[in-house]
Amino acid sequence: MLFFNALFYLCFVGLILDHLITGFISLFFPEQARRWFEHFYSIRLTDAMMLLFKPWGLLGLFAAASGIVMLFGLERYKYFLLLFAALVLGRLILRFVLAREVHERFKLSLRRNMRQVSILLLCMLTFIGKYLSL
Repeated sequence: MLFFNALFYLCFVGLILDHLITGFISLFFPEQARRWFEHFYSIRLTDAMMLLFKPWGLLGLFAAASGIVMLFGLERYKYFLLLFAALVLGRLILRFVLAREVHERFKLSLRRNMRQVSILLLCMLTFIGKYLSL
């Protein structure tokens, strides 16, 4: 159980930090965010896409704040784990359904996409497992 809890917190805190960092730089430093996304996700963003950085950054900060609140009261907010798992499932489905289009439009390699799919799948399974253990 110790290994599972460590894995859950690694996934959960990792997603919180990812949303906190990307949300912050997208909201306040959009040009640096462009370079960040191009480096870490190997995608090429157009100027039109840059218009989405601030609203998506705000949404990312909200997701991070929600995760931080949950982190300090998992028993109290355990049903939100199911909502987070459902959101991750939605992202997984979109990654599969849109894999070819994302590859063609953003030049994101299928290998990198599948690596991110496996990370999301691991996170979703740990969220469900943690919910069931509470």
